[in-house]
Amino acid sequence: MRLDYELLSSPEPHILKWLGYMPDVLLSQLYDVNNNITLGLQIGIHSTGEREMTIKYLNKTQTGDLVIYDRGFGFIINRS
Repeated sequence: MRLDYELLSSPEPHILKWLGYMPDVLLSQLYDVNNNITLGLQIGIHSTGEREMTIKYLNKTQTGDLVIYDRGFGFIINRS
C-alpha cells in the first residue's frame, strides 16, 4: 500500500473573493498498489496534520501490511 499527501492551493478567483484568502488544502490517499484501488481518500485544511490523517487509515490496514509513506514522513506505527 502507498500513502501519499499533496498540498493544493485553490487557483479559483471566486474562492479568493468569497473567502478573502486562498485556502490551502491537504489531500491524502491510501492506495492498494497490488489491486489498483483507493482504500481511503481524505481532504483537510492545511493545518490538519499528516499524522492525524494517517491514523484514520489504520482501520484500512491489517497486521503484516506494508505501507510506504510519502517522502519525509518520519513516523512508524507498530500494529503488533
